[in-house]
Amino acid sequence: MSMFKANTLSKGIMLMIIGLIVAFFPGVISKMFYLIGIMIILFCAFRMVVSLIEGGSLSVTLINSFGVLIGAIVIFLPAVVKIGVPLITAIILGFAGVERLFIASELKNRGSSYAGKVVIGLLLIIAAMVMFFHPFRTSNVIRIAIGLVIVAIGSCNLFIDLYNNKPEKNTIVDIENYSIREDDHFLE
Repeated sequence: MSMFKANTLSKGIMLMIIGLIVAFFPGVISKMFYLIGIMIILFCAFRMVVSLIEGGSLSVTLINSFGVLIGAIVIFLPAVVKIGVPLITAIILGFAGVERLFIASELKNRGSSYAGKVVIGLLLIIAAMVMFFHPFRTSNVIRIAIGLVIVAIGSCNLFIDLYNNKPEKNTIVDIENYSIREDDHFLE
């Protein structure tokens, strides 16, 4: 197995595993953020203590204090993302829905068909309101959808890799009757 084929195969398998973890095991992701945040805090706190004991400069202490703050932000990042993504998505969908309603109004004034734009605009506004007023529930739906998309991408990568890497016929070169002169056409 070539290195390229091994890499694409492992990438497809890893994408499928990560997609399943994202979709169905959200606690694993939160725990990873907690562990990374705790490691950052402990590392920076340790460096700060060592710097103070050895009589380090104020700038080293401030940099390590900033590192502790970054570690705390990393710990709270999953909660912010869980609320923030649906709220931002709700705002975007709301604006898109209002835009569709304005476009429908312009189409109505011109005498064109506008019913589809009105329906799509209202659906976008309703989806935005649901996401805005229920961010935790919709964040779970978004998380599952993203996880399933990652699984689908991994599956497609595996399928394409298996389909494209079939052995070709007549790929064996007869080295006994081969001469360098046959490669001249590559140099032109």
